[in-house]
Amino acid sequence: MTDLVVSGAGAAGHVATALRGITVEGATDTLPGLQNLFLDVSAQSGSTQEAIAQFVATRRLSGLPMTVPYGD
Repeated sequence: MTDLVVSGAGAAGHVATALRGITVEGATDTLPGLQNLFLDVSAQSGSTQEAIAQFVATRRLSGLPMTVPYGD
């Protein structure tokens, strides 16, 4: 199992930008072992949340499910 921990608004935004628009085909090549993405709740803007949710949905469609357990 592979986890990615991202803290801070700037870092979370950069990660979200990098993951935005990844296709189902690309999702199998992008961080294929990633199972958990931990983001600081205070770092969550609406656009960051939307980009991460889109990436998670795309991963599910590609057969590589993952979770984003939001912490306080």
